Amino acid sequence: MQHPDDILEAFTRKLDGIPDQGEQMREITLFSIMYSDTLGDRVIRVLERGIAISKEKGSTDGEIVCRLTMLFNQNLLRGGAVEDKIVIDELETRVKHMQGDIFARSFSYNMLAYLNWFAGNYEKGFNLIFEALRHSSEAREPLSEGWSNYALGVFYFDTKDFENSLFYYTKAFEHFESIAYVYGQARASNGIASVLILRNENEKALQHIEFAIAIYRQLSQFSGLTRSLNDLAMNEKALKNHSRAIDLFEECITLRREIRHVQGLVTSLTELGETLLSEARYEEALEKLSEALELAVQAKSGQKESRVHKLLSVLYKQNGNIEKALAHFERFYELNTRLMSDESANNIKRIQNKFEKEQIEKITEIEREKNLELQKAYELIEQKNKDISDSINYAQRIQQGILPTDEEIAGCFKNYFVLYEPKDIVSGDFYWSVNATSSKTDINVSLIAAVDCTGHGVPGAFMSMLGNTLLNQTIFNPEVVYPSDVLNFLNKELPQNLKSQGKEISIRDGMDMSICSFDFKGMKLYYAGANNPCWIIRQGEIIEIKGDKQPISAFNDPDKRPFTNNEFSLETGDTVYLFTDGYADQFGGPKGKKFKYRQFKEILLENYRLPLPAQKEMLSKAFHRWKGDLEQVDDVLVIGIGV
Repeated sequence: MQHPDDILEAFTRKLDGIPDQGEQMREITLFSIMYSDTLGDRVIRVLERGIAISKEKGSTDGEIVCRLTMLFNQNLLRGGAVEDKIVIDELETRVKHMQGDIFARSFSYNMLAYLNWFAGNYEKGFNLIFEALRHSSEAREPLSEGWSNYALGVFYFDTKDFENSLFYYTKAFEHFESIAYVYGQARASNGIASVLILRNENEKALQHIEFAIAIYRQLSQFSGLTRSLNDLAMNEKALKNHSRAIDLFEECITLRREIRHVQGLVTSLTELGETLLSEARYEEALEKLSEALELAVQAKSGQKESRVHKLLSVLYKQNGNIEKALAHFERFYELNTRLMSDESANNIKRIQNKFEKEQIEKITEIEREKNLELQKAYELIEQKNKDISDSINYAQRIQQGILPTDEEIAGCFKNYFVLYEPKDIVSGDFYWSVNATSSKTDINVSLIAAVDCTGHGVPGAFMSMLGNTLLNQTIFNPEVVYPSDVLNFLNKELPQNLKSQGKEISIRDGMDMSICSFDFKGMKLYYAGANNPCWIIRQGEIIEIKGDKQPISAFNDPDKRPFTNNEFSLETGDTVYLFTDGYADQFGGPKGKKFKYRQFKEILLENYRLPLPAQKEMLSKAFHRWKGDLEQVDDVLVIGIGV
């Protein structure tokens, strides 16, 4: 860690290199926030330079910020510096008329709140900090919001409202985190740890303390380090590890003496005294508590003084000195009553309620304006969605127009079904069927194909239109005789039509397909497949003809392999099934798993004797029963042909 003198020297060099006086003032303010309690009196030189800069540029705001920071620093470290109420009142009047930087105004209210808090003016402290928060939240200035929320965390902690304290410390951390202000995060973490210790959440508290220590070491922030040491000691004390707690308090006190942090010394001496008291080490406890009392009186910290008197009352009572015990208790009661009467507590609650009501009203108005904007946006989006839906619905009619009609399929096959359920309005799956006579074999055949284009919805539909067009071209191509020729033709023509070569990103989409050519006269089946198989059920058994493990690719690869033609002898009573992967890939069932091909086969085998229209109905019901309320994952296409 750097020595305080080195920190000050480095900052002075940085300040000299900033030409803009406004930016210089902001840097001075941020530096004094971070290092005033570490540098002690050294920081006065920085603040005096800030006052000189402010006067030079005619900025009363900057002068006010620096003077308030001086008073805060003096009171925090040594105590007893806030004696001239006239000075505080005069600065408060000037703060109310500040018109410049929102950060300067909010920060000034923040300082005034602390100065009143130190003096025991709790109601005014709350009033001023809520005023600071009001200004910073209106401007959405996260740094100011962070420090205002942090101060509320401190104030609620001191008044024993630990639930609100944790709430505001956490909000402060969130604001600081949003702008990566690590010093603020460390301070807020200390506050959170303090509340967690009281709630016996010691592991969580330790995590926050260790987080803060890492940041303080990185920043060479000695005061913050002592704060974390004190928190560590408090955590050990809460766990009844008194020996470890005493060592940590002693280490913290040594460091706080070095930087002359009076308020911090009072806190650590008081906690150490209470720990020694619990160990019945009365003489040592009396020494620490007596010093804490002297410093608390010097710092004019009524709250800290009150707690020391209470502990001294307990100590003297346990030692049998009833007279001194009573005297300290009476002083404790007097201070405690003056500092936080029921009336004062109620007033603070009213201040809080007023602020919260204002915030709710402000949020309500913002929400109302947002709702008007959202309504306009909703109406625009609704119109856009209607236009898009109308276009897609029209595209659906176009796509349905390319699919073979029932009459066309019936002209090819006497006994068949087609189960076709797109995931979206338009589909990437499609089917194709035609009667044709080969010019080479002079054999009349009926062809049918089940095609799965990459994707579904609109992208899949575009590919399906192209696929259907290319399939129609095969009928007139004398080189296309068998199903394998159809696939090879598509594999060659698809890249040509998509012009995928020469692009920065080549189109690698394509199609999976199974295609059959039926020669019913010769009872022959010719089949070729791009990834997808063909199933034939014969007398209660499934015969699977596998396709080639490659798609019809839109990428023009010279190493593409030709597709295989498969020939199969048919028998009367055979049923041939072609399909895409959507049916088997659907998630559902009691555990939300895939349907899978095994279960698909089982259903077909259980029902293959049914008429083909009944098989279609059975397959559809089974699919929707399995899917349940889950989303359909892909287009579904299953074709059955009876022989």
